[in-house]
Amino acid sequence: MSSEDIVDIDVAFDNIFLSEEINYDKGYQEGTIRGKDEGFKNGLIDGYRKGKEIGEELGEYYGTLYTHLIFNRHKESAKKIKFVEDLLKLIENALASSEGSSKQITISEIRQKYKQVYKIILKDNTNLKTSFKNHMPDFGHDLKYTEDMFKDLSF
Repeated sequence: MSSEDIVDIDVAFDNIFLSEEINYDKGYQEGTIRGKDEGFKNGLIDGYRKGKEIGEELGEYYGTLYTHLIFNRHKESAKKIKFVEDLLKLIENALASSEGSSKQITISEIRQKYKQVYKIILKDNTNLKTSFKNHMPDFGHDLKYTEDMFKDLSF
């Protein structure tokens, strides 16, 4: 055996040992990329769903409060009206705020204030649902059309 053969064998063994590490590193890098992609996709879907839930909740609060003002403004004290209007503004600000805004409005803050308004004002107003039902046109057809338009947006 010549010294060249020994060198070639050493190189061959080195390549075998290094190939395992090279493949390990390559697999790790590819796995990291795939993981980021999957994580981004899953995060996007989860964010959409959570945002939708929060939007529905805020919309329900806003609709209830706004309807109450329309039908009961003349019946309520100025203090109660101001309380409802302040909460409406808070909801509007929450919907308009962006991530970079200086004052973030939390959903828990809105929930807490809505509960207060509900206990003080809305709970005793049994006319709200009947007033709303008696004064609103039938949107059945329009709502079905809107639902059909957005059915493909779900993930």
